[in-house]
Amino acid sequence: MVFIQSYCEANTSISHTWVDEGIAPCFYFTLVPSILLSISFFLGTVHCICYQKYGTSMEPKFIPRSRLYGFQLALTVLLLLQFLGGMVWRAASSGELPGYVVLYSCFSTLGWAWALALLRVERWRVPLMDRTRGHSTALLVFWALAFSAENLAFVSWYSPHWWWDLETTQKEVQFALWLIRYVCTGLLFFIGLKAPGLPRRPYMLLINEDERDVENSTQVLVLFCLGLLGVERAINVFVPIYYKNIGASGFVSNIRSFLWIRVQQFTNRVVQVRLFAHLHSLSLRWHLGRKTGDVLRSIDRGTSSINSLLRSIFVNVGPSGSGKSTIIRLLFRFYNVQGGCIRIDGQDISKVKQTSLRAHIGVVPQDTVLFNDTIRENIRYGRITSSDQEVEEAALAADIHDKIMAFPEGYDTQVGERGLKLSGGEKQRVAIARTILKAPQIILLDEV
Repeated sequence: MVFIQSYCEANTSISHTWVDEGIAPCFYFTLVPSILLSISFFLGTVHCICYQKYGTSMEPKFIPRSRLYGFQLALTVLLLLQFLGGMVWRAASSGELPGYVVLYSCFSTLGWAWALALLRVERWRVPLMDRTRGHSTALLVFWALAFSAENLAFVSWYSPHWWWDLETTQKEVQFALWLIRYVCTGLLFFIGLKAPGLPRRPYMLLINEDERDVENSTQVLVLFCLGLLGVERAINVFVPIYYKNIGASGFVSNIRSFLWIRVQQFTNRVVQVRLFAHLHSLSLRWHLGRKTGDVLRSIDRGTSSINSLLRSIFVNVGPSGSGKSTIIRLLFRFYNVQGGCIRIDGQDISKVKQTSLRAHIGVVPQDTVLFNDTIRENIRYGRITSSDQEVEEAALAADIHDKIMAFPEGYDTQVGERGLKLSGGEKQRVAIARTILKAPQIILLDEV
């Protein structure tokens, strides 16, 4: 049975601060935990509120992996166990427990538990506008005061009420517990100055550097995609000539499309962030006079249009309805743009004649238009003045020459109204041969 007969030990009072050449234990073990708990609770509460209100969760990639941080946690847990273990041991050994011992153990346990919580908060959250690095003032002050308090025990070196003479088992145990506290608080303070579990630089600086790294890697990825685009164009030009095979660039095209996904995601994010920053800077009157939903839909349409334009320029692959055919019509000047201009090699196409422009562009459309005439004349439509040999060379490059020669009438075979006598693939190869025969500087393939 454990009894708590008085707050202080016999013949002492909490009002006695100095007894027998040393600090009174009752006064010391009441003052120290009270101050530490007050500081940890007050500063820690303000600290947590600020981190929750003005902070954000750190991305895991910015949180350093450190064994010293784990060592900090272990030291804090050891201190918690030491406070509870000391009270339990004293109650079990003597059967009589002074009130200040209970207060010291409970207050110290609460204070260090709060410090452990703050250590975890700083590990995972950070203020957005914080320009410093390392632990907060709350934790550093708490560790410094705790270490200083343990150093106050040296003032009572000659006091018989302290454990320095080691005459009894109780004093030996108290000395061992104090030694644990002294070493742990000292290590926590000095390791805390290094802050091993936190980023070495301000979090916002790390984010900005990461954004620049992403932007630089995206630029490299764009250049790589352009290189793949050149490789694909070379395959499209030379493979049909030397190997009589069309469509050999599909693998390269698929790789380029896959790599372009990251560029598209980066473009989406940058455009949306800048649009949001612009809208955020507008006055309240502007926001009250407009519907938010319409603005958001306009933003979505804008980012989708930019993605479609980039894909059509760099990747030349787009979903149905993304505007590929519209771009071809604009290039052929079937109708003029209402705003801005289209330039080829720096020259505005609206300033040149349509016949000159169209003479330098060849297109293979989605629906190939064939006339009710022979295959030879349908191919020759690409360049009316071409000879029969040039027509056959174009068909050979389009990999349809052997198929034509398999027909009973060869190149004189009638294709029928709108090419009904030919399959879809055969009509498309005739259109490719027609474009090759034209030999334009620019070739546009619409879903070939």
